[in-house]
Amino acid sequence: DGTLHIQSEPGFNYGIFERSLKNLQPNTTYNLSFDVRVISGSVKPIIGNNSANSDFEKSRVRVYRNSSEEWVHYTDTFTTGDNAATPYSLLILGYKGGAGNYAEAYIDNISIALN
Repeated sequence: DGTLHIQSEPGFNYGIFERSLKNLQPNTTYNLSFDVRVISGSVKPIIGNNSANSDFEKSRVRVYRNSSEEWVHYTDTFTTGDNAATPYSLLILGYKGGAGNYAEAYIDNISIALN
């Protein structure tokens, strides 16, 4: 069905990584959105250039598990810099939330579109 599943080993963070997002223009604002169902820990999207482990705006927020583990819709905007020729990457990281814990989440309908 296209739904992605993240599940880490206890004590580790895992994620989904898309290297080299295509066709992003310099100095342009985009919307990032996806649906997420967090089972354990939290999920944080990171958008970067050169290294998706470093968010170039450092403005993404984590999505935490809600009491009923329901699907929620995440949306945020980001603006590319002067050099969009440098490939941008998207990492959706599942955080374990503590020693010995694990991250688990389902992600669907990932979209990056012009704002």
